[in-house]
Amino acid sequence: AERREEPRAAGEGSASAGFESSLRVALAETEMSVGIGLNFQVVIDARRWVQRMLTSPRMQSVDEYLLLWRRTEDARSSGWPALRCLWLEWMQQARRARWTI
Repeated sequence: AERREEPRAAGEGSASAGFESSLRVALAETEMSVGIGLNFQVVIDARRWVQRMLTSPRMQSVDEYLLLWRRTEDARSSGWPALRCLWLEWMQQARRARWTI
C-alpha cells in the first residue's frame, strides 16, 4: 500500500507531523489502538539540566498522548523554564504503580 503524506499546518515541523502521522498509520494498519491495553508515555532527555530522563504519567488515549507530546516539544524548544513547568505538572499527577496488573 502506498503511503500518502498528510498536509501539514503552517509552522508545523516536518518531524513532528511525520511522527504523528506515522504513529496513527501504524496503529490503524495493525488495529492496535483498541482492545489490547496499550499505554503511552512521553519521555524526554533532560540530562543537560537535571541529569535524568523525565517521564510523563502513562495514558491510554493516543489523542491525549499526541497532545501532550506536542506540548512537550513546544516546552523543549522554549527551554528549561518551560520544560520545568511541564515536569512539575507531571509530578503532581497521580500515577499508577509500575508493576501492578
